[in-house]
Amino acid sequence: MVWIFYIFLFYSIIYSIFIFLLRIGLKRLREGNNNKYYSVSVVIPARNEEKKIARILNAMKYIDYPSDRWELIVVDDRSEDFTFKVAESFKSEIPNLHIIRIEKEDINLSPKKHAIERAICHSTGEIILTTDADCRPKKGWISEIVSYFDKETAMVAGFSPVIDEKNKDNLLTSFQFIESISLGGLAAGAIGIGYPLTCTGRNLAYRREIFNNIGGFGRYKKYISGDDDLLMHLIRKKTKLIIKYAQKPIVTSMPAENFKDFLNNRLRHASKFIPYPFNVKIISAFFYLFNLIIILSFLSILLMPSYLWIFIVSLLIKYFTDYSFVKKTKKRFGIKEPIKKFTLVFLLHPFYITIFGFLGLRGKFKWKDKTYKAKAKCL
Repeated sequence: MVWIFYIFLFYSIIYSIFIFLLRIGLKRLREGNNNKYYSVSVVIPARNEEKKIARILNAMKYIDYPSDRWELIVVDDRSEDFTFKVAESFKSEIPNLHIIRIEKEDINLSPKKHAIERAICHSTGEIILTTDADCRPKKGWISEIVSYFDKETAMVAGFSPVIDEKNKDNLLTSFQFIESISLGGLAAGAIGIGYPLTCTGRNLAYRREIFNNIGGFGRYKKYISGDDDLLMHLIRKKTKLIIKYAQKPIVTSMPAENFKDFLNNRLRHASKFIPYPFNVKIISAFFYLFNLIIILSFLSILLMPSYLWIFIVSLLIKYFTDYSFVKKTKKRFGIKEPIKKFTLVFLLHPFYITIFGFLGLRGKFKWKDKTYKAKAKCL
């Protein structure tokens, strides 16, 4: 079992090199320089979001993009509450607001992808810009995203941290904040070095023409998750156009309010491993094995305490690598919220990745009041 400690040290070094490359990618990000006012269709899928949707619609009232160059499409996906009525009440304040109601689920499409495709079918914009009902964009959101598009650009991803505006000082909100910063840094850094890995649909734009030309979500259409990064990989595979990452347009998202919602959300995200391209699977597997090795090394200390020093050195390499990367990402995107409970989140993270990664492939999760099997495409 001695080998486990040296493998941990080896993985820590490889991991720190990988994060160093992401830091280089962050430095390579540049501001957009396009001055053309593309027509834009903002798409917000919503199901049973009566308590949240007013927040984003209030924010959309202050968008500074020319009103005749953008439209807002809210897709009410079979809501059983007052989502439609709340959205409809904003029509007088947002003249370019359109609301689409989906009455019946499409068995050939996952619910969210169905909502997005319906919106795109009714859209008029050259650029499709997606976000979620629990998000809040800033007034310059559309202008900033559009500035990155040129003839060679197919998609522009953006930063979307999970920020608790109620300032709840608890472990769950701190965990989600730190994780969102890390994943945002991963997405931005990877795109910065020309190797896109992931992105989030909370802040994502792509050309409508490209979406239609590649056949929409294609072979990924039945998977419950992946309306963002699976689409990104599809565009990368089927076109020679560029995928960029925007620096400024930050779209904040609300954290899950309880552990049950957090659990289901993360299991849904983890279920995307199956349809990921091979190269992304390899990197994901590396991260999973790395965290599993951390746990095995920790347990091995009980049997071989003389190797404690190797364990501590390896753990410290990862700790300072992670902490410096989170701080670097925060600074790069101008996030002022403090990092709270980082050490506790860091210590829990290997268990979180190992357990959730396994359940994401074998377990079940609940999304929008319906239960899905992680390894199935769509129930």
